[in-house]
Amino acid sequence: MLPMGGKSSILSVSGEVTKDNDLIVLACNATVGTESFDTNVYLSTFSVNTENVEVKFGQAATLTCSVDNGHVGAVKIRWFEDQDFEIQGTQKEVTQVDNFVTTISELVLKEAKKDTLYICQVSGTDTITSSFDVELVVNDILLSPQGQIRAFVGTLVNMVCSCQSDLFWDGSFSWQLNAHICSSVSCKNKKDTAISSSLSIAATEGTAGNWTCTFTKFSLGKSRKIESSPLQLTVIELTGTQTPTAMWGREGDEKDVICRVPVGLNYSHLSDIEWTLNGYLISEGVTEPTQTWFTLGEKTQSDTELVWTITLRYSAFTEGDLVCRPLYSTGEVLQIPRSRIHLMTLTSDKNIANVSPNGGKKITFITRAEEKPRTTEVILSSGAYFNRSFEELKAVNGGVIYKEVIAFFKDQAQKIKNKSDLGVQEFQYTYMINHNRSNEMTLTGKVIVVGETFVDKSPIWAVFGERVTLTVHFTALDLSEPRVVWERQNGFTWTNIMSSMSERILLSALDEKNAMFSTLLMDRMNKPLTAVYRAKIEISENVEISDLLTVKSINTSLHEVAPIFEGENFFLILTIYSGPSELSQITLVHEESGKEFPVEIPDHAFSYPLDISKALTKVYSCDQGYYSFKVVYKAGLKLQSNKVKVEVKRRCRPLTAPPNTILSEVNDPSSINYKVTVKCKQENEYVYMDEKSTEVWCDTSTGTYTEDQLTPCVRAFS
Repeated sequence: MLPMGGKSSILSVSGEVTKDNDLIVLACNATVGTESFDTNVYLSTFSVNTENVEVKFGQAATLTCSVDNGHVGAVKIRWFEDQDFEIQGTQKEVTQVDNFVTTISELVLKEAKKDTLYICQVSGTDTITSSFDVELVVNDILLSPQGQIRAFVGTLVNMVCSCQSDLFWDGSFSWQLNAHICSSVSCKNKKDTAISSSLSIAATEGTAGNWTCTFTKFSLGKSRKIESSPLQLTVIELTGTQTPTAMWGREGDEKDVICRVPVGLNYSHLSDIEWTLNGYLISEGVTEPTQTWFTLGEKTQSDTELVWTITLRYSAFTEGDLVCRPLYSTGEVLQIPRSRIHLMTLTSDKNIANVSPNGGKKITFITRAEEKPRTTEVILSSGAYFNRSFEELKAVNGGVIYKEVIAFFKDQAQKIKNKSDLGVQEFQYTYMINHNRSNEMTLTGKVIVVGETFVDKSPIWAVFGERVTLTVHFTALDLSEPRVVWERQNGFTWTNIMSSMSERILLSALDEKNAMFSTLLMDRMNKPLTAVYRAKIEISENVEISDLLTVKSINTSLHEVAPIFEGENFFLILTIYSGPSELSQITLVHEESGKEFPVEIPDHAFSYPLDISKALTKVYSCDQGYYSFKVVYKAGLKLQSNKVKVEVKRRCRPLTAPPNTILSEVNDPSSINYKVTVKCKQENEYVYMDEKSTEVWCDTSTGTYTEDQLTPCVRAFS
């Protein structure tokens, strides 16, 4: 009820009505009696925006109070600390779209040290004075050390979380790793005071990351949790890098190796760094015993890494482990992958191939490199040729070992025809890999032909029972090298001839052309047959077989002669079974007297076997003894046949037979003597006077009887 009987009406509107920050027109209708009156009531709105601010202890802070004036006109913004103490802020107007004005006031604090409640008071000509709270929360928690910790794995790391302000808050500390509460044993064993918390942890893979600490306190009427700036724990493994880890080079090549080791650590610093090769300390220049030249480059260093480059020049002995070894103040030993230094080599098991005409020689060429050679070539002078007989590729020590076996041979078209041409021949070869590439390598050597043989003309005629000499000529490098084995053909097989009293093997010295010969000396031709021989010359693992040597025996046979009586005739017959040519001369020889009797050669004396006969007439005791034939061939070969004994017998004086008695001569085939026997004419009428003397023997060597009495036959009386 208003004065003078008037009335009033109050309308309260909710925030739902004013939320759009717009001009609101309200219609008010009043009825007086029978009359009705309408009037408009205008409601102007504005909005205020504030944000609480959290800053680090001692840092500057800016508080902002922003008013969207809407339709209320000009406004004034004032700042108060703890409601009573006014602080001067900076106010400015910003014109926006549709002439709407935003008034902004900023309160700038140079150094924030405590939690404070500030009030932004907004007032205007047609507005109600309104106050809005702005909280300044100071994060006075400091985590030390700040920023980052770099530590080797296993290092004990200490962190301290403390309050920086002079105010003492009731609250508690906690630790977080990568935004998760740390519940490990180390975190549970943290040491807390009223204003700090300390934590000791081992740097491991599980403790690496962003660490923070939080403190829960009651401030400005409520519980607040403030969190420190993150501290990054970077765990450095006890390793470095060394590149490359494997390196190949030829003698004279230069290569770089780079070592990288960690620096910028909180608990350890790099005091020195050095290089070693196979345990030997490297300095500028030549390092023994590998005779490798080293150049030490400049060291470059960043915040976290030191880089050092070393250059080496390969020698023929550069091989082994190149190690970069850093030394740290706390004694950590880094496991740095070492660089395995490999020497690319091309070698062979021999540089001279001793070949024979019928046997080659293999040379194994070994390439030790990072990869298999792209190409391999063999250049060989004329007169010899080669075959690739084997290859093998095997992985080893970060590279490969490539073996290729080349077999060298002599050209068979070049055959020795004369003994004077015999001599050692030499040919040059070159083995090459990766031709016309940066890693080309070559080896040179010789192909030497040894063991070339030459034999004298064959067949060789030998007299049965006499000495035979066979010779093979061949080439060799030295006397200790060749081994000569003589063989005799035995059907389809060959039998070794061992040196003995009857068969001796001789070896000559080398002449100026590296030629020598071996002789098989047989004291006599043991069998009347044709024999085939050959020599096997073993030189440098090759076996060279000579041409065949055929030995044909000249066999003769002088037939035996039965004993003959004086005055008789007899024939000596010689059978000649073979020979190198026609006969030239034949002579019969009487050994006891030394007489020689020429023998006529028949017209057909060119066909063997051949019988030659010689007749002796009316022989006497002086003609007995041993006879043989001497034979001369037109080819110049001479021989003397076997000897036969000719015995001349003497007859005993004839005996006169008594009456009634018959005397008979009886020959004994087993003896040269004969006997005279007695027989009665009529055995039934006559009998032996002396039955013990019915025969007598004649000794033909003397012509006398062995007994002096022989019985006659007499008549028998009854």
